[in-house]
Amino acid sequence: MHIAPSCRLSYGGEILATLAGPAVNLLLGLLWGLCGQYMPLFYLLAGAQFILGLFNLLPITPLDGGSILWLAAAWSTEPYTADRVASNVGLAVAFLLLAVTAILGSCAGGGCFLVLMALWLLLTSLRQKLRLT
Repeated sequence: MHIAPSCRLSYGGEILATLAGPAVNLLLGLLWGLCGQYMPLFYLLAGAQFILGLFNLLPITPLDGGSILWLAAAWSTEPYTADRVASNVGLAVAFLLLAVTAILGSCAGGGCFLVLMALWLLLTSLRQKLRLT
């Protein structure tokens, strides 16, 4: 997509725009939680919104948290360094997430959905890391 230079957002503006998605999830979680006193099903919806919003803030590149990390690093240094920082942090967090979900899944006897999601995030982060080297 080609965007005219006069229409581009600053790094700070892009960070705020990226934060809008998780902020809406957290706001909806709050609203569903307030409605839960009238119908208990809304508590389940509130929890799902909170988890989705917080998960999306993980500093892994395909998620909003990874974009925010890259934008903050590029704002304070330069894009080349931001690529390296976001790649290394994303890979480390994705590996940690895979380890935690695998341990919790084996201890709790739960399903493998979170492990598969963590594996996908790890492979995506690894692919980005290999692309940068």
